[in-house]
Amino acid sequence: VPAALFMSVTKTFFKVMAGGAKMPDQLLNAVNSELADNNDSSMFVTVFCGILDYKTGELFYANGGHLPPVIIRKDKEPNFIDMPNGMVLGILGDYQFETAKITLQKTDKLLLYTDGVTEAMNYKNDLYSSARLLNCMKRLSDKSIENMSKDLLKDVKVFTDGAPQSD
Repeated sequence: VPAALFMSVTKTFFKVMAGGAKMPDQLLNAVNSELADNNDSSMFVTVFCGILDYKTGELFYANGGHLPPVIIRKDKEPNFIDMPNGMVLGILGDYQFETAKITLQKTDKLLLYTDGVTEAMNYKNDLYSSARLLNCMKRLSDKSIENMSKDLLKDVKVFTDGAPQSD
């Protein structure tokens, strides 16, 4: 319950503060400051925060301790986007986040995922891993992002082979 409440508060802060921020780092700075204030339980949240200009394809983004999205470009190997430094939100209220930029083409796909994917474990305590994620995206790169997501989930389930969820 405490984690669910913390997430609800986080979502509310993002909704309230999003209109006043011009760039993702400004939004993360503001939300982080509020979350860290009186956070005696040291709860935290990871966030990938992006603002996409649909006309130009420019994606401005900041990293709140989250794993890097996978970019899938036509005729290229899927890879992780370069992430600016960033720590989880809610711990250090005066931390200053950075904004980075990438330009997306109309045929590009961007896959965001949780650490529950790369840290899923099988009965041997092997992790699904970032390398396995990239290999899976390579196999699925011609599919729609919706089908890629569904098939990725299936691949994780096959890998874990019924092992209890580790996260």
